[in-house]
Amino acid sequence: MFIEPNIIGIADARTAKDGTILMSYYHEMEGIDFPPYGVLPPRPESFWDFRVRPEHAPLVIAYLCFVAPDASFPMYFGHPEDFTDENGVFDAEKARKSLEEGTNTSEA
Repeated sequence: MFIEPNIIGIADARTAKDGTILMSYYHEMEGIDFPPYGVLPPRPESFWDFRVRPEHAPLVIAYLCFVAPDASFPMYFGHPEDFTDENGVFDAEKARKSLEEGTNTSEA
């Protein structure tokens, strides 16, 4: 049984080192066109990984599974580098705040 069948949290060797977890999201169908980013996610039937702090896991689940794609997909797939630090950790809280402020595009 799954809480949400298209997303899993993985504790791995890096988790033991820095306390982060890997959230892996499976998107089975074709993406949606989001100019200027193009089709997001760009490949169907693919896993997309986000290294996050454990307390951000519920945000990742919410935004990828329950928030309208036009709000969340640009942040997670269009310009994730705007929310990812130098260690490759995606800051889901920063992405949430950006969406609430209406600055979820890199053009803002």
